[in-house]
Amino acid sequence: MQTPRDALRVIFGVSALLTAFWTSALAWTAAVGENNLVAGVLAVVVAVVVCRAAFRDGRMAIASPAEPGELFRVLAPRIVGAYLIAVPIVGGVVWALASFAGPDQRLGDATFVALIFAWWLPLWAAPALGAEWSWRVLRKRGTA
Repeated sequence: MQTPRDALRVIFGVSALLTAFWTSALAWTAAVGENNLVAGVLAVVVAVVVCRAAFRDGRMAIASPAEPGELFRVLAPRIVGAYLIAVPIVGGVVWALASFAGPDQRLGDATFVALIFAWWLPLWAAPALGAEWSWRVLRKRGTA
C-alpha cells in the first residue's frame, strides 16, 4: 500500500482550516460578538489563502510512492516537535496580549489565559507545521 500523493496536503489543509476557524472565531467574538457563520467564512478564506501559498508550484506533494509507515516515521516526531516549539511562542504572545488588554487585567488572569491557549491552540496548528517540515525532509531524501 502506498501513501496518496496529497496526504501531506490534506493534513496541512485540515489543520490550517481548524486553526483559522478557532483563531478567527475567537477574534471575531472578542471584537464584534458571537456570529460563528462569519467566523467560519473568514476561516475558510484564510485557509484557502494559506493553502494556495503552501501548495504553489507542486509543493507538499509526495512525488515518489512512499510507504505509510515511512511517512508516519517522518511525520509523527515533527508534529510533536512543532507542538513543543509552538507552545512557548503562543503562550508568550497570548500572555503579552492579555496583560496589555486593559488596566483592569490582573497578572494571574493573563497567565491563566496564556496557559490555556499555549496548550490548546498549538494542537490545531502542529499538524500543518509538522506536514510542512516533513515535506522538506522527504524532499531532501528525494521522496517528495
